[in-house]
Parts: sequence; structure tokens; C-alpha cells
Amino acid sequence: MEGKVLELNNGTTSIASLLDKALNGLTRLDKLYSEADTKRKREIIGSMYPEKLTFDGMSYRTSRLNEAVDLIYRVGEGYSEK
Repeated sequence: MEGKVLELNNGTTSIASLLDKALNGLTRLDKLYSEADTKRKREIIGSMYPEKLTFDGMSYRTSRLNEAVDLIYRVGEGYSEK
């Protein structure tokens, strides 16, 4: 992942500004989702759940959550040593 960051950064892009933009979006995710059209809602859900969603007639499921999203929403849970 660090290699990709360095590759993207190649001296012309500020990583700090990209991180600020990403964190700003995540902190307002509920509002962004509620105000989004159907296409944008699908994009938001697809970015959080990288594997296909399945609908069993009653509810939606996926086998895993995006690791970055999972870590962000767990801030403060058991990270005392890391």
C-alpha cells in the first residue's frame, strides 16, 4: 500500500489533502448517502462492501466489509498496543 501511495504521490499530489478529503467524506457519510441519488448510493455501498451484496428476500448481506472502513469505524476499540 505504501508503494501505491508513493507512486500516486510522485511529487505532484499532496497526500495530506487527499486524506483530508477522504476523512471529511467518511465523517459525513450518513448525510452524503441520504442526499445521494440511486447511482451515488450504489457507489457508496460498493466502496464500503467490496464483495457482492446478496439479497435473500428479507435482508442484504455481504461476506466482508472494506478493511479501511472497518478500522475507521472501530477507532478506540482495542488499539492500546498498536
